[in-house]
Amino acid sequence: MTLLASFLAGGLVTLSLLHLARQDILASPLLTRTNFRGRKIPTAIGVTIVLALFCVEVARVLLRSAGVGPENFTAETGITFDRLLVLAVAAGFGLVGLLDDVIGAEDRRGFREHIGSLLHGRLTTGGIKIIGGGAVALFASAAVNDGNAAWTLADGALIALCANLGNLFDRAPGRTIKVALLAYLPMALLAGGNTIGVAMAPLMGAAVGLFSADLRERIMLGDAGANVLGGALGFMAVRECSEPVRLGILVSVILLNLAAERWSFSKII
Repeated sequence: MTLLASFLAGGLVTLSLLHLARQDILASPLLTRTNFRGRKIPTAIGVTIVLALFCVEVARVLLRSAGVGPENFTAETGITFDRLLVLAVAAGFGLVGLLDDVIGAEDRRGFREHIGSLLHGRLTTGGIKIIGGGAVALFASAAVNDGNAAWTLADGALIALCANLGNLFDRAPGRTIKVALLAYLPMALLAGGNTIGVAMAPLMGAAVGLFSADLRERIMLGDAGANVLGGALGFMAVRECSEPVRLGILVSVILLNLAAERWSFSKII
């Protein structure tokens, strides 16, 4: 399955899932939240990005097993290391994000408040997201840094903070997807058809499939989608960018996360 085909397939799967879910899941009171305009709309629909990614990867494996596609077992065929790790990152951040969307408090508290709760012996869903998301980020980072402790920690922080940044941008319709695309496009041009480029294509295609519904306030991505996009793009940066560039990105996302504790992005952009 080619790069473009997998990108389009991701989008088609999310559109199909939205259509199938319109009667039951999208109408469920369990997922209904109030958006910034005071409208009641379903949240956590970003989890379909994870489902779409898995569907496309299953299709890739089945096509390869049937002998369809290139003959050589390269980035375009089979399950590569990067594709497995993108699946793991998406599933991990999707799970902790979905938990926070479904049973977390509707009034969102900041990173500092969740850390404070943990230090006082109280585990919130936000605290679970910090612990679980941190573990997912460190797992992915350790898998690609081959025992280098310093870079494992630095890249793990980059992935985790990118995931949180995705959530911070998810305060207005379509914003997280727009920011994600702006971050993705230059890295996609650098990656081309290499393993991380192929791994990320269906995930970003799935996000684009949700863009119209998100922009029209029919759905909200929720943490289940925003954290996935941010975390996956953070991992793409780890795989595609040089060490100096990754350090620059890390400093930038640290500053943005700290700024969000003081100022609302919605009042600035």
